Amino acid sequence: MNAEEFLRRYESGERDFSKVILRGIQLNHLDLSGINLNQAWLESTCLMATNLSNANISGANLRFCYLGSANLTNANLSNSQIEVTNFNESNLTNADLTKTLLCDSSLVRTNLMEATIQEVQSFVELSCQMEVLEITDVKSCKLYV
Repeated sequence: MNAEEFLRRYESGERDFSKVILRGIQLNHLDLSGINLNQAWLESTCLMATNLSNANISGANLRFCYLGSANLTNANLSNSQIEVTNFNESNLTNADLTKTLLCDSSLVRTNLMEATIQEVQSFVELSCQMEVLEITDVKSCKLYV
């Protein structure tokens, strides 16, 4: 699906985009709160400063994505494949990252307050891991390794 069709359908009130393929498109600075992207293919998609609060992004492919400054408060990212993805300065407060494949991604200045990071695969392969942990808000983050 291209960006124009996606936006047309979203603006007409559609919110269930389960299993949609949105590869390599620009969806920056949009309010997509509450959207269902369960098992969506979002590879190389740019969602810079997009509001994805309360979104269901579980089981999605988020390889090579840019989510810098995105709002992912209360988002469900469980069972997602997240590789080489930029979350810098994003808000992942209370997000669910349970059983997520999370590697080679950047979370610099990312808010992980109350986020659940449980049974994450390849967490130790995050680029700049020490830097991330020093300047990322992980207060009350539920990290299970």
